[in-house]
Amino acid sequence: MLAEATRSESGAPFGVAAARARLLEVLATCVVLAAVASPWARAAEPTPEAALWRVAVPVADQGSASRREAEREAFGRLLVRISGRDSVLAVPALQAALRTPQRYYTASGYARRDALERREDPDDRPWLLQIEFDAGAVTALLAGEGVPVWTSRRPEFVVWVLAEDPQGQRRLIGAEDPIGALLLARARERGLEVFLPSLDLTDLATFPLAQAWAGFGDAIDRASRRYGSENALTLRLYPDPLGRWLADWSGVIAGATVSGALEVADPAAGAQAALDAVADTLADRFAVSVDTSAGVGSLWLQVDRIDAVDRYAGLMRYLDGIDGVVDVQLVQMQGTSLLLRVDVSDDTRRLLDLLRVEGRLLPEEVAERVGGVGVWRARWSGTDR
Repeated sequence: MLAEATRSESGAPFGVAAARARLLEVLATCVVLAAVASPWARAAEPTPEAALWRVAVPVADQGSASRREAEREAFGRLLVRISGRDSVLAVPALQAALRTPQRYYTASGYARRDALERREDPDDRPWLLQIEFDAGAVTALLAGEGVPVWTSRRPEFVVWVLAEDPQGQRRLIGAEDPIGALLLARARERGLEVFLPSLDLTDLATFPLAQAWAGFGDAIDRASRRYGSENALTLRLYPDPLGRWLADWSGVIAGATVSGALEVADPAAGAQAALDAVADTLADRFAVSVDTSAGVGSLWLQVDRIDAVDRYAGLMRYLDGIDGVVDVQLVQMQGTSLLLRVDVSDDTRRLLDLLRVEGRLLPEEVAERVGGVGVWRARWSGTDR
């Protein structure tokens, strides 16, 4: 344990010179590690999950007019997904960029839609234009306008949709229901990892609908555990006495309470609007500014059990690939424990939240105070990004 991570062997606090001296002492044992890690020196842009950067838009034909319209639509969807916010499309510079989407993608192609997809499409469009966007170019565009980005893993959560009709009858909605299908489609557009319960015989026989409707959280917790999910959202769709449709939701996602209420046009609109509101709330928490003009902060991490070259290399590569991480420095090595200083362009608490959601490098909930500095102990799973 680096209990005195910021002190020298004599007990004096580490200054910059002392830290450098200590680092020189361990270079002999680090030379192999450094040689292995060097190919992964920080790139200009991070490498996010590939699927996040792929967008497919239905088109009626493969003509140039249809293609231009679909390219703009796909780019708009991507900007919303990567920023986590619908409001991003109102930024003037991004509105201008939408006129030249070709500058921001690397590959595209057509695929024929299956019969079911065409039947569900009112316009019966037979083709999908599939576009692979350039992560670096899009991230740079958003960063240049001061728009935070959210390219890290999103928390997965189950949504329990409870609907009441004008006659007062209540039911649980699944993925096969049109409302459930619309909710899942909106989740895909917003880049959220959402699933609905299967509504099999166990769900139908045991789900406590009355308790869930009344807001008893333990009922939802028990039902969600069946799906192995610690994150759950309850969404209610119902008419009020005046005939207006309302949507309200509450739940816990990634350890934070999420709740809200809206008046909506109908239940389907309510499901989509609630999903949008939840996406905006999560983006406020997890989207990271990559603009360094406002200054850089530092997060101190003590990572234990780095006992092999590949574990060290994987850890450094992972940290270098996270949005908002400006630089990672090895300050001290003691046995198999590393003390790292991670310079970030956003609030360090936001980075801690991101790390916990990702689950690969898991910080403790409370920092240890070492020489007046907060040091977060963290466990590295050894899996790369």
